[in-house]
Amino acid sequence: MTTAATDQVPQATSTKTPAPTAGDATAAQQGLQLHEAKTLFSQAPTNDLSSMMAIGTVPRGDRAAQLCSTELGEQLVHASPGYYPDSLPLFRLKEGTVLDVPKGAFHSNSQWYALSYRCEVDPQATKVVSFAFHIGQPIPRSDWSSLGLPSQ
Repeated sequence: MTTAATDQVPQATSTKTPAPTAGDATAAQQGLQLHEAKTLFSQAPTNDLSSMMAIGTVPRGDRAAQLCSTELGEQLVHASPGYYPDSLPLFRLKEGTVLDVPKGAFHSNSQWYALSYRCEVDPQATKVVSFAFHIGQPIPRSDWSSLGLPSQ
């Protein structure tokens, strides 16, 4: 089951979840091609007992949000060219196993970039089972305020 990313989890690195640009909305509606990740960096659940106990107290939707955000960060770092994000979108999974974010943004190197991604987790939301993403164009600084993007 696929669920659209609409509920946001508060994030430590940004005051607002990045908003899409008008161009991104058009591209998403035209079936933007996401690139399937060849390597998943958060695929295996941890075997550390204290970590497993701590994560067990986190609601399932929030666990999925953290897993997908962590995977996104790793995919961006390992992309070619690599990005070193200092602000990532964090969306809560309402139901199902698929988090679909057709319009988002991330911040790296003093610039906001358009972003789309799809993250699938296992039924217990303990690991990522598939991930696909598309890094769009830099968002013009003149659009940041109107899109609710922080000036960093």
